[in-house]
Amino acid sequence: MWLPLDELGNLNGAREYTVILPPLPLTSQGDAFIPTVPTQVDFVLVRSGEKIDILGRIQGRGVVSCARCLSPTEFALNCDYADAWWPFGQGEESEDFLVSAFVDSSRRMINLELYATEMVLAHLPMRAWCSPDCQGMCAFCGKNLNEAECNCAMRDVDPRLAVLGRLLNDKGGVLDGTTKEKNFKGSPR
Repeated sequence: MWLPLDELGNLNGAREYTVILPPLPLTSQGDAFIPTVPTQVDFVLVRSGEKIDILGRIQGRGVVSCARCLSPTEFALNCDYADAWWPFGQGEESEDFLVSAFVDSSRRMINLELYATEMVLAHLPMRAWCSPDCQGMCAFCGKNLNEAECNCAMRDVDPRLAVLGRLLNDKGGVLDGTTKEKNFKGSPR
């Protein structure tokens, strides 16, 4: 769906658009969002001086990988958003708008489907979990801890702090974890 830039110059009042994206996978920062239904993006354009204000709504459902255990997780994408285009004027905002990926400046057209796709990608959750109490994966063997426990030796001590544990177990150190001072043979003063 294409919108001529000239139509934005003649925009009086509000103009509504609906873009229904095909259920094709979208990738953002290495994570894939696989829609289970076509995603609908509704938005209203309103001219305000040299800019176009956009109020939009995204509705859809999709599958992503759980951030903890990597199992497929279905979630609903229902959100409102606000945006602004600067197709007129000579400012930095206008230059940024005209070089946007969804603007074909040679034909002076806006690809509304590509714009809607960018809005969906921008509003995907940073992390999704299969459940609030997801156990995640074992850091040693990679087993999904929601399905079964692994046989890895659980380490209570963070490996970065293991040096401190060795200091406690060295000669003269406190072995029982208390702060009681032992008899140290210090150097004579």
